Amino acid sequence: MRKYNPEVAEQVTVCETDALFASRLQQNESLWVRGIKKWNLVCTPQRKNLDKVLPLMQDMFPGLLPADNIVQRGLSDFGALAHPLTMIANMNRVDRADPFLFYCEGFTDRTIVLMETLEKEFQSVAKAYNTKLLPAKEWLKNYYGCDDSSLLKAMCTVPNYQTSQAPNKLNHRYLKEDVSCTLVPMHYLAKLAGIETPVADSVVTFAQEHSDIPILILSAKGQDNDKILGLNLGADDYIAKPFNALEVVARVRAQLRRAGRGNTVTLCGLTLDKDACTVSRDGEILPLTPMEYKLLAVLMGAPGRIFTKAQLFEAVSGEYYESDDNTIMVHISRLREKIEDDPRKPTKLLTVRGLGYKFESK
Repeated sequence: MRKYNPEVAEQVTVCETDALFASRLQQNESLWVRGIKKWNLVCTPQRKNLDKVLPLMQDMFPGLLPADNIVQRGLSDFGALAHPLTMIANMNRVDRADPFLFYCEGFTDRTIVLMETLEKEFQSVAKAYNTKLLPAKEWLKNYYGCDDSSLLKAMCTVPNYQTSQAPNKLNHRYLKEDVSCTLVPMHYLAKLAGIETPVADSVVTFAQEHSDIPILILSAKGQDNDKILGLNLGADDYIAKPFNALEVVARVRAQLRRAGRGNTVTLCGLTLDKDACTVSRDGEILPLTPMEYKLLAVLMGAPGRIFTKAQLFEAVSGEYYESDDNTIMVHISRLREKIEDDPRKPTKLLTVRGLGYKFESK
C-alpha cells in the first residue's frame, strides 16, 4: 500500500488482536458461535499509534485492553500453548480417532507439567522483550470465566471446553495454524535472545514433520547470518525488507505448489483432488455437495479405516449430537448414488455393521 498508494497508507492503522470468539462450522454451512471472549489484548506495530484507535476498538469490543508491545500480544495465545502440545501428548489417541474431550481429558494432574513448562518458556521469551504475560489460567478466566485455582482446573471448567471433542487426525489446524502463527515466531525470538525453549522447539520440530504448510519469514534483518539462522530454524524461505510485493506473492505461490504436490488420492476408480475440492470418475467431475465432498475426503484419506458416525460428523462439522446420526446416514446414501455402480450393493463406501463406515482400500 505504501508503494502504490502512499497517501492512503499513511491514514491506515493496522491493529492486531486474538480471536474474539470460539466457533464451529455446522453441517448446513452455518457458523455456531460457542463462546464470546470477554477479554483480549490489542496492539499496533508502533505502540504510539494504538492510542488513536483504541477508543474505537473498545467501542466495538469493550474487553480489549492495550498490550505493552507486539510480543506480549502475540504470546498471549492460549491456543498456541494448549493445542499443539495436547495433540502431541495424545498423538496415539488422535491418530486412532479415539474419542476424548480435548481440553478436559487431554492431561492429568501429573502430565499437565508439560504445558506448565511450555508456559514458563512463553514467559521467559516475553521477559526478554520487556514485557510480562498473565498466567494462562487467568487468560481462560478472563476469556470465558472458570475456576482458576490451577491451569488444569481452569481448562476443565471453561463451559464450552466441556463438550469439545478431540480431532481425529494429526494433520489438523491445531498443529498447523497455532504452530506456524505463534510457536515458530517465538522459537525464532528465543534464539535471537539466547533463551532455551526445549519444549517449544520439540513441538515445532514435530509439527514440521506432520504438516505440509510452508513457513516463510519476512524480516527487516537482512544480514546473511540472520537468513541462515531463520532457515536453520526450519523456515522454507526468508525474505528481507525491502522487498517487492510481487516477489513475495510469487515466492508464496511457489511454496504452496511444492506443499500441494501429491494432493490427490485415487481409489476404486475415483480421484479426489484436495486442492480443487473435487472428486472425478473416468475424468468426469461428480456433482457433490460440500458435505458429501468433505465426508468422502475423510473416508478416502484413510482407506480401510472404520469411522463411526460421530467421528465423521465431528470431522466435517464440529460438535456431534445423537440426533446427527440420521444426517450422516442421508449423506452416505446420497454419496453412494453418485459413486457406486449399484448403490444397493456398494463396493467402495462400505458399512461395517455396528461400527460405522469405511472406504475400500483396494
